Amino acid sequence: MARRRTPTPPTKPKGPAVAEPRSLLDDLRSTEHAAALLALAELIGATKSAGVVLPSLEVELPARGRTDFLIQLGGVPPETAARLAVVILAGAAALAAKKPAGTVTHLWAPAVGDLVVDTMVDRVGEFRGLDDSGAWLLAPPAGGSPWPADPSGVRVAGPNDRIRAESAQANARSHKAVGG
Repeated sequence: MARRRTPTPPTKPKGPAVAEPRSLLDDLRSTEHAAALLALAELIGATKSAGVVLPSLEVELPARGRTDFLIQLGGVPPETAARLAVVILAGAAALAAKKPAGTVTHLWAPAVGDLVVDTMVDRVGEFRGLDDSGAWLLAPPAGGSPWPADPSGVRVAGPNDRIRAESAQANARSHKAVGG
């Protein structure tokens, strides 16, 4: 009885390696990782300047297929946690002292062009500045009229929001191309 030979798998051609194309998710994940590393560096600098050392700070990699990096604060002794609470309360009081009572104080301020979400109307928009009443002006990333947003109802856009905005921009471009 003759033995069957198992076919050998085709080999890759020799020559210069061709880079795999990067997906939108890869690019987004890379951007989010860079932002997480920057946030980690800012937190380390801020806590050190306040006399608080968080020895276990690190960036936690997201689960496969996701882009949501997390900053792990790690375990700290109770005295470190108590010192951190004092620093946060002092900072919050200093921020509140700069604003009239009843005004929302954000610990972050978007730059013009930053992508944010108006949670009151569930819309992604680019920050355009302030209107005369102090509301934030947001504009659709694909173009269109800006709308005023209450700063207390605005949050930073996450990875899914960014994809939503990029899809809206692509749809707007395709409609312009088709409709002329």
